[in-house]
Amino acid sequence: GPALADAPPAASPPTTPQAMFAAASQAVAAGQCANAVSRFETLQADPRLSKSPNTLAVIQMRKGDCLLSLDRLAEAQAALRAGLASLTPDAPPVYQADVAQAHMSLGRIAYEGLDYGGAAREFALAGQGEEPRDRLERLLWLARVTMFDEGPQAAAYADEALALAAATPGTSKKTLADLHTLHARVLLNHARQAEAYAELKSALAAEGGLTERVDVSDVITRSDLAIAALLNGDREAARKDLVYSGSGRLDKGPFASAAAMSPPPCGGAAGLRLDDVGIVEFGISDDGSIAYARPIYASRNGPAAVAFARAVADWSWRPEATQVLPPLFRLVNRVELRCSTASERPSVIDLLKPDFVDWLVKKGAPPFAQATSDAASVAPARAELARREAVGEGVALLPVLLQLAGNPVVDPRDRHADLTRAREIMLKAGAPPAARAYVEIMLAGGALAARRQAFPRAGPAPEGDGLRALLAQPTIANDARASAALRLEIADSFSQSADEKTAFLQQVAADTRLSPHDPFRVGALVRLASLEARKGDLDAARASYQKTGLSAQQCSLVDARPTFSRIPSLANAFPLEAQRWGFEGWVRTEFDISADGATLNQRAVIAYPPFVFRDAAVGVTKDLRFTQTYRPEGGPGCNGAQQSINFRLPR
Repeated sequence: GPALADAPPAASPPTTPQAMFAAASQAVAAGQCANAVSRFETLQADPRLSKSPNTLAVIQMRKGDCLLSLDRLAEAQAALRAGLASLTPDAPPVYQADVAQAHMSLGRIAYEGLDYGGAAREFALAGQGEEPRDRLERLLWLARVTMFDEGPQAAAYADEALALAAATPGTSKKTLADLHTLHARVLLNHARQAEAYAELKSALAAEGGLTERVDVSDVITRSDLAIAALLNGDREAARKDLVYSGSGRLDKGPFASAAAMSPPPCGGAAGLRLDDVGIVEFGISDDGSIAYARPIYASRNGPAAVAFARAVADWSWRPEATQVLPPLFRLVNRVELRCSTASERPSVIDLLKPDFVDWLVKKGAPPFAQATSDAASVAPARAELARREAVGEGVALLPVLLQLAGNPVVDPRDRHADLTRAREIMLKAGAPPAARAYVEIMLAGGALAARRQAFPRAGPAPEGDGLRALLAQPTIANDARASAALRLEIADSFSQSADEKTAFLQQVAADTRLSPHDPFRVGALVRLASLEARKGDLDAARASYQKTGLSAQQCSLVDARPTFSRIPSLANAFPLEAQRWGFEGWVRTEFDISADGATLNQRAVIAYPPFVFRDAAVGVTKDLRFTQTYRPEGGPGCNGAQQSINFRLPR
């Protein structure tokens, strides 16, 4: 038990449990947690401790603390919970310090996982018999994880922490500044902006005042000051604070280079509403995954703040894109968020995916599911691919190859190589036509995207020639789903003329092998209706649409996305205030598109810096125009469309 910690250091190598425990404790004190974990695990397996459940429980809990410091969170959580569960009901009070520390560690793990409710419960359980210093730490954590809850509890925690720190001799200025910042953030999230701003001024003064040299704590405090100033309507104070926080400097900034970046959907478990606003702070790891995501501000108390942070935690960058980001951008970013009304719009390959998956199941290929963000999943997928390759080639590789090929973080050349390899495996295995078409469409789409990225104004897409050649093969042409998918994809992305597009769509719409409500046939009819409406033939458009049997809402989900017909210049849209400040910004807007191509219900869903470029971006979005679509009774042509807008100053 804890008495083992009092044993004197043993001569090397330690052989008794007491000496082994002392050696492990010394490793912990020296910051050698990997060494300590190994020693604790040796102790766990020692038969001499088999009849000492409380001693084994302490070993588990202390090992869990070390695993937490090594960022092995899942293992740490398992060890800590096992240790707490192993303590006997009659364990003496001497074990209480380890129990309290275990609950503190579990609270920190829950905090990192954005389980603020679970974290609050763990921190509350850690509060028996604590020293003032331990109580201060626990109060800080409780304030952090309850600041978005309704009621006065978070402010009470922060108030008590400030009073305790002021009464404790030797409390550093840095600690006091951090306490003021945390207290102010609590006030900010309870609509007490003026008080929050005054509190943050105290925090800044405790850090040494406004100077040109800043560290991360300064950046965070000044970012909070800017938020409070903007919410107070004091834009000049906000400008000064934003300048010193580093915000508004987008040279090689992270937003335009993200591989995957989506706001949270409206509704959901958190009940996100259109007018909810959140600000999330995050950092970016070397592999392009999110190192951390923390809610800073939410316009409404409750679970919305954490829902915004969970969305950011799934964002991803390609590793090479992170290498060119300035260190400050990688370490700390603040972004403004709103929820998204965008509906799932299945692509042609989405409609074919079940054919591919069904074939894999019949072939007995072990499934492979992505469990983390795009960036964080690449290394595990490559490791799993290597493991399967060691067993043998064949269809068992396909689930992993296709997961990598669909990951936007993977280099396009590697994705192409993975898909090409998958195609070869499928040909050898005699894959059915629809499964083959699934991979071929992915190959053509990837090649087209790569070429357009390199040459934005490139002409006709030669990548469609491979799809046309595949469609000419009898085995593919004789398969209704494969041929329909290829024709739709060519019409959407690779058609060389309006006549070719119309011909392919008419072939799918007239294919009697497809049921009247088949998604491919319905999709072709909706696209035909829009083409006919653009030509002015509304009778033909109405006739094509009536054959779909769809409502207007359903229609917008199966039609091809409208394309731009007019993009306004940003020259007159750049906010004069931001120009005067020397700020740049990035905003993703969301909007609906009417049948005649105008935008409706325009709103910003992601914005950097918070609150600066939002209105300007919405103004730009109002001037966008798209191609006409046919909708009965003039319904929307597309719901929840999104567009990114970069506000850059002349270089």
